Amino acid sequence: MSSGQNNHNGKGRLPESNSSTNEIHQLRLYYVRMHETKHELNIEANFGSKIKFTFDKGKKLDYNSFSPFIYILDLVLKTDNSEGLMVQHDGSWKQVDEYYLEIPRTIVRYGTITHEEKGSQGHLLSDCFENEHHFLFDIQFLSKYGTHVPGKNLQTMSGRNL
Repeated sequence: MSSGQNNHNGKGRLPESNSSTNEIHQLRLYYVRMHETKHELNIEANFGSKIKFTFDKGKKLDYNSFSPFIYILDLVLKTDNSEGLMVQHDGSWKQVDEYYLEIPRTIVRYGTITHEEKGSQGHLLSDCFENEHHFLFDIQFLSKYGTHVPGKNLQTMSGRNL
């Protein structure tokens, strides 16, 4: 599981053990956030160098107006001993390292603004390469122009049973 704290000791490294050149791997990332049904959020994974992926629209997990929503992103990865870790993007393979979550929102007063993930360390795909599923918890986003991302992180909701 991922948290906002990665040690990045193996930053940019290929997964060890039995990974071979050009091994293809499917990875599903999950992000869960509590918010009102009326708010539709677009969650993006930004790898830099114009490589961004948008999570599937959130699926409501409860029937209340304030509910947990799960956002899902499917990635196709490949290891290459000379290039490192690659992700399939727009029909080709792109070298990637770490990514950050972002939430672009349109606000009448300011236009489109992007709330970026707090913290200077991103998430490494190489940390979860051997898994098929990876959950992102306790992600905090920066405020912009006095606005905040709607809702709360699942981790910050104490005493609520899902």
